[in-house]
Parts: sequence; structure tokens; C-alpha cells
Amino acid sequence: MKNQSQYRSKRLGVSHRLAQDLTSVGMLDKKTMRDLDTLCLTPKKDAADKPKGRRIGAHTNQAANERAEIVKEPLVIEECESVWEALGFSPQETANLEARSTLMRQIRSIIEENRWTQAVAAKRCGVSQLRINDLLRGKIDKFSIDTLLNMATALGRRVDFELKAA
Repeated sequence: MKNQSQYRSKRLGVSHRLAQDLTSVGMLDKKTMRDLDTLCLTPKKDAADKPKGRRIGAHTNQAANERAEIVKEPLVIEECESVWEALGFSPQETANLEARSTLMRQIRSIIEENRWTQAVAAKRCGVSQLRINDLLRGKIDKFSIDTLLNMATALGRRVDFELKAA
């Protein structure tokens, strides 16, 4: 049975799961994901936290004590509404990136569910095969909301937006 991750808060849990999705489609790199793991997940206690049971010289003890002093500082965690906000994007950029990433994931899902080749998906979406490749690789910077809406419409989908209080 897989261990459930413990999140520092419910919002960080939602942000972390979104970041995992973005990492799986190539929109976030693994280093950024590791940074978000540190931010969102509660620390795990493992064998590394237990004493080694070996003798340590005075020089090593001094270095260990210096490291321990650094760790004693309180950890300040800022809660964010989304992974994009956690990465430092403005509210406007965050909304735009969330909309684009959602549309990209949904279009990718349609392509995968139908088991289309990139060439077939390109014809159905009304774009080039290169654009489908960019979409499948998660290159969010190459797509505008307009382009993604046109692709979704070409696939026979209707897109709805909902405005929520900030």
C-alpha cells in the first residue's frame, strides 16, 4: 500500500497535486517539483534522523552543532492558492496559466483517450503536428488561451469559464 503524503495545509495539498500533474506533462521541471515538495509536504522521519551509533570526533561534533543551530530557526511557510502563485506569478498571470494548463491537460486527455497519433490529432484540432507535439510536451509558453479554445472547439468541445470571488 502506498503511503499517503501529508500536506502542511489543504491548499498546499491542492497546489502540490496540481504541480505533480504539471510535472507529469513536462510543464514543470523536477527541480522545481522538489522545491515544492519541501514547501508543501510535512517532513518525514526516517533512518537518516536517527543517531548512527558510531563515535564522532570533536571536530565533527562542532560541525554538527553548527548545523543544528541553523535548523533551530523557525520555518516560515506562506500559503498560496495555486502552484503558479507559489512560483511568484502575479494574480493575472496565475489566472492565465491556470486556464491554459487546464485546457492543455484536457485536450491532451482527449488525444490520449482516442489514441490518436500526433498527425491525426493535428488534423482534428486544425493545427500542425508540431503544435500537437508542443502541447503533449507541456510547452505552455507556446499556447495562448485563444489557440487552446480554437483547438477545443475543433474537437467538438464547448469551453465554460466560471468567475469566482478572489
